[in-house]
Amino acid sequence: MDIHSLARLAGASIWVERKLLETASASLGALGDADTNLTGRWCAIHGDHIRRWGERMPVVPGIDTDSLVRSPGGEVDAAAAVLRSAPPGSAEAAIARTTLLNLLDERYCAARSSVDASVDGPTARLLDVLITETAALLDELGASEFGRS
Repeated sequence: MDIHSLARLAGASIWVERKLLETASASLGALGDADTNLTGRWCAIHGDHIRRWGERMPVVPGIDTDSLVRSPGGEVDAAAAVLRSAPPGSAEAAIARTTLLNLLDERYCAARSSVDASVDGPTARLLDVLITETAALLDELGASEFGRS
């Protein structure tokens, strides 16, 4: 993966993780105690993913890194829009969150397949961790009240 591809991946990943964090944190006040604890943990995980991608964001001469933090478009935009407009804790929000997490997981897996760990070990390790943590979030979402429709 070249430096420009890594920069675009990092920027798009930060954008998606921010949307997941924003919608999860916005729902905290509307949830019961058990769901609040779970959602609070999700917020911490998304915040950590944003931090990790920020640390991995390469410096590309002539390009402002903030300008790279933008939507990857397509299905991700559609799922993020549904998630933003869905009532907190609703089945619609759970479906949109699951869809967005699945799309994010697909992007991470696709990116991981293009990263040679012997050439770019830090990005490979980061993607391995994020794939594992995103899968765990999807498992938790499926087992929580949010995942039941």
